[in-house]
Amino acid sequence: MFAWLSSNFSREGAIAFTLFSISLGYWLINYSEKIRKREERKRQNERDKQRSAQLEQQRRDELRWKDELMRKREEERQKLIQKFGEYGASKIRNKEIWINAPLEAVIASWGEPDSRTAGGKQLRLRYGIPRGGSRAKNWVVLKKVYGRYVVTDFNSETRY
Repeated sequence: MFAWLSSNFSREGAIAFTLFSISLGYWLINYSEKIRKREERKRQNERDKQRSAQLEQQRRDELRWKDELMRKREEERQKLIQKFGEYGASKIRNKEIWINAPLEAVIASWGEPDSRTAGGKQLRLRYGIPRGGSRAKNWVVLKKVYGRYVVTDFNSETRY
């Protein structure tokens, strides 16, 4: 650069033209960089707006889903209250059983048993039988009273 400047120093206007060319090149580079940054900011703002709209829609959907879930839970609770009373409904929702609970309440609370054994007026339900084993983690004994089975004995109020 120094050699080129020294050879063109004696010519008329060569230095001025060179400095002007360098300045113009510098300005064009900076200007194109500003334009590129401005366009990138615009694209980023558009992406941010789209993401914000997606998040807002997702939030609305989640609230709608939660409202629907709460409504369904309340409907289920009301059905349980109608069928088993307030005490029974609270026990079933806590996955618990109680003495004199009907068979339907045991199944609603703990689900279908792994094994049922019926003998005479007695029904034994077993839960949590390991694969290849025979010993259940939980068991419930029900007795037939007035045509329906009710709980008379169990090893745990909650299933484990």
